[in-house]
Amino acid sequence: MCVPAVIIAAGSTYNSASDGAEGLCEDTFDPTVEAPGYMATLKGLWQISDEFYDEDPKKQARAAYELYTGDDKTYGCLAQWCRTLQAGCSEVIPGIGQDGDWVENHRFCNGVWSGAATAVPTKLQALGGEEVVQSACEKASKGIDVKAFEAKQQAEQEEAAKKAAKKAAKKAKQQQKEEAEWTKGACPESKDCWGADASDAVCIACTEAQEQEYENELEDDAPGAQRAQVKPGDGASEGLQGVWGPEGQGGSGGKR
Repeated sequence: MCVPAVIIAAGSTYNSASDGAEGLCEDTFDPTVEAPGYMATLKGLWQISDEFYDEDPKKQARAAYELYTGDDKTYGCLAQWCRTLQAGCSEVIPGIGQDGDWVENHRFCNGVWSGAATAVPTKLQALGGEEVVQSACEKASKGIDVKAFEAKQQAEQEEAAKKAAKKAAKKAKQQQKEEAEWTKGACPESKDCWGADASDAVCIACTEAQEQEYENELEDDAPGAQRAQVKPGDGASEGLQGVWGPEGQGGSGGKR
């Protein structure tokens, strides 16, 4: 995808004048170009969201490839919304060397790179034509160990997976700690167990325990029950708070 990638980058950043001055980046690429996008600022050679932008062109290229040229559900040329909801969105931009089988999985499309697509004819001519770009890509690829590159990518993905698993394990451990803590008292202070966090496992456990404790207290406070070796109604004239006092034993038969 080197040829179309270079041409698309040229569409937005080659011979640009990002500060309004003519010839600011004459006959070269301007990596500082920015433009307004949907709820984001578009930056870099491929005008990606500032959320994914990095000053390193390699990381910009990776983000463009993984998020924008593929089937990412939010940004991708092959996302369902782009393929089915917007006419022409997912169509490949013609005339930039997108004629391989790989376009089935990754492509530079009209909907995602509409601005660059419009500027392609002029910028491609300024570059010297597609043959010049092809030659530059071939020279750039010489000496690159494809297998080593793929192995590096695989290692990075595995490392990312390990970090994600470690993070999940840490979260699970924290949850287990919170679940253990509630048995020693009230629900965790960090949780709104009777509100927004009611569906969390630790909240379900602690609120059920509190409800059971409350039911047990009600059973203990039933008519005829004793509490702390004191008969209902003994002591103060009002009896024991929350205790049913049987008639004839100092209570009125009602709950105080």
